[in-house]
Amino acid sequence: MFLSHPIPNHTLLFKEPKRSPWNTTSSPLQAVLVDSRISASKGASHYVMCPSEPKERIREMFTKVELSVSSYDTAWVAMVPSPNSPSSPCFPKCLSWILENQLPDGSWPVAHDHPLLIKDALSSTLACVLALKKWDIGEEHVNKGLQFIGSKFSLISDKNQHAPIGFDIIFPGMVEYAKFLGLNLPMSTPAIDVLLQHRDLEFKRCSLKTFYFPQEK
Repeated sequence: MFLSHPIPNHTLLFKEPKRSPWNTTSSPLQAVLVDSRISASKGASHYVMCPSEPKERIREMFTKVELSVSSYDTAWVAMVPSPNSPSSPCFPKCLSWILENQLPDGSWPVAHDHPLLIKDALSSTLACVLALKKWDIGEEHVNKGLQFIGSKFSLISDKNQHAPIGFDIIFPGMVEYAKFLGLNLPMSTPAIDVLLQHRDLEFKRCSLKTFYFPQEK
Protein backbone atom coordinates (compact mmCIF):
# COMPACT_ATOMS: atom_id res chain seq x y z
CA MET A 1 0.00 0.00 0.00
CA PHE A 2 1.38 3.38 -0.93
CA LEU A 3 0.18 5.09 2.22
CA SER A 4 2.01 3.27 4.89
CA HIS A 5 -1.56 4.40 6.24
CA PRO A 6 -4.37 3.73 8.12
CA ILE A 7 -7.30 6.67 7.88
CA PRO A 8 -7.97 8.46 10.15
CA ASN A 9 -4.45 11.92 12.58
CA HIS A 10 -2.51 9.12 11.23
CA THR A 11 -0.12 6.81 12.94
CA LEU A 12 0.97 5.46 9.57
CA LEU A 13 3.68 7.96 8.94
CA PHE A 14 4.63 9.46 12.27
CA LYS A 15 4.42 8.53 15.87
CA GLU A 16 1.83 10.48 17.79
CA PRO A 17 3.64 13.16 19.82
CA LYS A 18 3.43 12.75 23.55
CA ARG A 19 0.63 14.83 24.96
CA SER A 20 -1.49 15.25 28.02
CA PRO A 21 -4.37 12.75 28.24
CA TRP A 22 -6.70 15.75 28.64
CA ASN A 23 -5.66 17.39 25.36
CA THR A 24 -8.82 17.44 23.17
CA THR A 25 -7.54 19.43 20.21
CA SER A 26 -6.48 16.56 17.93
CA SER A 27 -9.84 15.24 16.63
CA PRO A 28 -13.57 15.24 17.42
CA LEU A 29 -13.45 11.51 18.12
CA GLN A 30 -10.61 11.90 20.61
CA ALA A 31 -12.43 14.85 22.20
CA VAL A 32 -15.48 12.67 22.80
CA LEU A 33 -13.30 9.91 24.23
CA VAL A 34 -11.60 12.30 26.62
CA ASP A 35 -14.88 13.92 27.69
CA SER A 36 -16.25 10.46 28.36
CA ARG A 37 -13.19 9.55 30.43
CA ILE A 38 -13.50 12.74 32.46
CA SER A 39 -17.19 12.16 33.10
CA ALA A 40 -16.58 8.52 33.93
CA SER A 41 -13.72 9.39 36.27
CA LYS A 42 -15.84 11.95 38.14
CA GLY A 43 -18.67 9.46 38.42
CA ALA A 44 -16.33 6.74 39.56
CA SER A 45 -14.96 8.98 42.30
CA HIS A 46 -18.50 9.57 43.54
CA TYR A 47 -19.25 5.87 43.72
CA VAL A 48 -15.98 5.06 45.45
CA MET A 49 -16.86 7.58 48.13
CA CYS A 50 -20.26 5.92 48.55
CA PRO A 51 -19.52 2.21 49.15
CA SER A 52 -23.20 1.51 49.75
CA GLU A 53 -23.97 1.98 46.03
CA PRO A 54 -24.45 -1.36 44.25
CA LYS A 55 -21.65 -2.55 42.00
CA GLU A 56 -24.20 -2.83 39.18
CA ARG A 57 -24.60 0.95 39.17
CA ILE A 58 -20.87 1.40 38.71
CA ARG A 59 -20.75 -1.20 35.93
CA GLU A 60 -23.70 0.46 34.19
CA MET A 61 -22.00 3.85 34.34
CA PHE A 62 -19.01 2.59 32.34
CA THR A 63 -21.06 0.70 29.76
CA LYS A 64 -23.20 3.69 28.74
CA VAL A 65 -20.44 5.70 27.04
CA GLU A 66 -21.69 6.95 23.67
CA LEU A 67 -19.25 7.92 20.89
CA SER A 68 -19.96 9.86 17.73
CA VAL A 69 -19.37 7.98 14.48
CA SER A 70 -16.44 9.08 12.33
CA SER A 71 -16.88 8.23 8.64
CA TYR A 72 -13.12 8.61 8.13
CA ASP A 73 -12.21 6.14 10.88
CA THR A 74 -15.02 3.79 9.89
CA ALA A 75 -13.73 3.67 6.32
CA TRP A 76 -10.23 2.63 7.36
CA VAL A 77 -11.60 -0.05 9.69
CA ALA A 78 -13.77 -1.27 6.80
CA MET A 79 -10.62 -1.84 4.74
CA VAL A 80 -9.15 -4.35 7.21
CA PRO A 81 -9.26 -7.85 5.68
CA SER A 82 -10.44 -10.86 7.63
CA PRO A 83 -7.51 -12.89 9.04
CA ASN A 84 -9.34 -16.05 7.98
CA SER A 85 -10.26 -14.80 4.51
CA PRO A 86 -8.09 -11.96 3.13
CA SER A 87 -10.52 -11.47 0.25
CA SER A 88 -13.31 -10.52 2.68
CA PRO A 89 -13.64 -7.59 5.08
CA CYS A 90 -13.06 -8.27 8.74
CA PHE A 91 -15.77 -5.75 9.72
CA PRO A 92 -18.58 -5.94 7.14
CA LYS A 93 -20.88 -3.82 9.31
CA CYS A 94 -18.54 -0.88 8.70
CA LEU A 95 -19.09 -1.29 4.96
CA SER A 96 -22.84 -1.41 5.55
CA TRP A 97 -22.63 1.85 7.49
CA ILE A 98 -20.75 3.50 4.63
CA LEU A 99 -23.36 2.36 2.11
CA GLU A 100 -26.19 3.63 4.29
CA ASN A 101 -24.78 7.03 5.26
CA GLN A 102 -23.66 8.79 2.09
CA LEU A 103 -25.05 12.32 1.86
CA PRO A 104 -27.05 13.57 -1.15
CA ASP A 105 -24.09 15.60 -2.45
CA GLY A 106 -21.95 12.43 -2.62
CA SER A 107 -19.86 13.10 0.48
CA TRP A 108 -19.88 11.34 3.82
CA PRO A 109 -20.65 13.14 7.08
CA VAL A 110 -17.98 14.85 9.16
CA ALA A 111 -18.14 15.93 12.79
CA HIS A 112 -18.74 19.59 11.96
CA ASP A 113 -20.45 20.77 8.78
CA HIS A 114 -18.74 24.09 8.02
CA PRO A 115 -17.73 25.71 4.70
CA LEU A 116 -14.13 26.03 5.91
CA LEU A 117 -13.85 22.31 6.68
CA ILE A 118 -14.01 21.02 3.10
CA LYS A 119 -10.68 19.23 3.51
CA ASP A 120 -12.23 17.17 6.30
CA ALA A 121 -15.07 16.23 3.97
CA LEU A 122 -12.62 15.40 1.16
CA SER A 123 -10.60 13.12 3.45
CA SER A 124 -13.67 11.31 4.76
CA THR A 125 -15.20 10.96 1.30
CA LEU A 126 -12.05 9.64 -0.35
CA ALA A 127 -11.54 7.19 2.53
CA CYS A 128 -15.08 5.84 2.09
CA VAL A 129 -14.60 5.59 -1.67
CA LEU A 130 -11.38 3.64 -1.13
CA ALA A 131 -13.11 1.22 1.25
CA LEU A 132 -15.92 0.52 -1.22
CA LYS A 133 -13.54 0.17 -4.14
CA LYS A 134 -11.26 -2.18 -2.20
CA TRP A 135 -14.12 -4.65 -1.74
CA ASP A 136 -15.66 -3.89 -5.13
CA ILE A 137 -19.10 -2.86 -3.90
CA GLY A 138 -21.27 0.26 -4.07
CA GLU A 139 -20.32 1.40 -7.58
CA GLU A 140 -22.99 4.12 -7.56
CA HIS A 141 -21.77 5.38 -4.19
CA VAL A 142 -18.19 5.41 -5.48
CA ASN A 143 -19.15 7.46 -8.53
CA LYS A 144 -21.10 9.99 -6.46
CA GLY A 145 -18.19 10.26 -4.05
CA LEU A 146 -15.75 10.91 -6.90
CA GLN A 147 -18.05 13.59 -8.28
CA PHE A 148 -18.01 15.35 -4.91
CA ILE A 149 -14.21 15.15 -4.74
CA GLY A 150 -13.92 16.59 -8.24
CA SER A 151 -16.26 19.47 -7.42
CA LYS A 152 -14.28 20.47 -4.30
CA PHE A 153 -10.74 19.53 -5.30
CA SER A 154 -9.75 23.11 -6.21
CA LEU A 155 -10.30 24.13 -2.57
CA ILE A 156 -7.30 22.03 -1.50
CA SER A 157 -5.03 24.96 -2.41
CA ASP A 158 -7.25 27.46 -0.55
CA LYS A 159 -5.22 28.70 2.42
CA ASN A 160 -8.39 29.78 4.22
CA GLN A 161 -9.55 26.20 4.43
CA HIS A 162 -8.72 24.47 7.70
CA ALA A 163 -6.82 21.21 7.25
CA PRO A 164 -6.80 18.13 9.49
CA ILE A 165 -3.44 17.31 11.05
CA GLY A 166 -1.22 15.63 8.48
CA PHE A 167 -3.58 16.37 5.57
CA ASP A 168 -0.79 17.48 3.21
CA ILE A 169 0.87 14.08 3.66
CA ILE A 170 -2.03 11.69 4.17
CA PHE A 171 -4.41 12.91 1.45
CA PRO A 172 -1.83 12.60 -1.38
CA GLY A 173 -1.08 9.09 -0.12
CA MET A 174 -4.77 8.29 -0.37
CA VAL A 175 -4.77 9.65 -3.93
CA GLU A 176 -1.88 7.32 -4.79
CA TYR A 177 -3.74 4.38 -3.30
CA ALA A 178 -6.84 5.33 -5.30
CA LYS A 179 -4.74 5.17 -8.48
CA PHE A 180 -3.37 1.80 -7.37
CA LEU A 181 -6.93 0.49 -7.02
CA GLY A 182 -7.74 1.68 -10.52
CA LEU A 183 -10.05 4.54 -9.60
CA ASN A 184 -10.59 7.17 -12.27
CA LEU A 185 -9.97 10.27 -10.17
CA PRO A 186 -11.71 13.46 -11.33
CA MET A 187 -8.53 15.53 -11.29
CA SER A 188 -5.86 16.28 -13.87
CA THR A 189 -2.45 14.63 -13.87
CA PRO A 190 -0.67 18.00 -13.34
CA ALA A 191 -2.90 18.68 -10.33
CA ILE A 192 -2.01 15.30 -8.82
CA ASP A 193 1.68 15.91 -9.51
CA VAL A 194 1.51 19.24 -7.65
CA LEU A 195 -0.20 17.48 -4.75
CA LEU A 196 2.53 14.84 -4.56
CA GLN A 197 5.31 17.41 -4.88
CA HIS A 198 3.84 19.37 -1.99
CA ARG A 199 3.73 16.16 0.05
CA ASP A 200 7.42 15.52 -0.65
CA LEU A 201 8.23 19.04 0.55
CA GLU A 202 6.28 18.37 3.74
CA PHE A 203 8.27 15.17 4.27
CA LYS A 204 11.53 17.12 3.92
CA ARG A 205 10.31 19.87 6.21
CA CYS A 206 9.30 17.37 8.89
CA SER A 207 12.60 15.49 8.52
CA LEU A 208 14.60 18.69 8.96
CA LYS A 209 12.51 19.68 11.97
CA THR A 210 13.12 16.29 13.55
CA PHE A 211 16.86 16.54 12.81
CA TYR A 212 17.33 20.02 14.29
CA PHE A 213 14.76 19.73 17.08
CA PRO A 214 14.74 16.08 18.18
CA GLN A 215 12.09 15.10 20.68
CA GLU A 216 13.22 14.80 24.23
CA LYS A 217 13.25 11.27 25.53
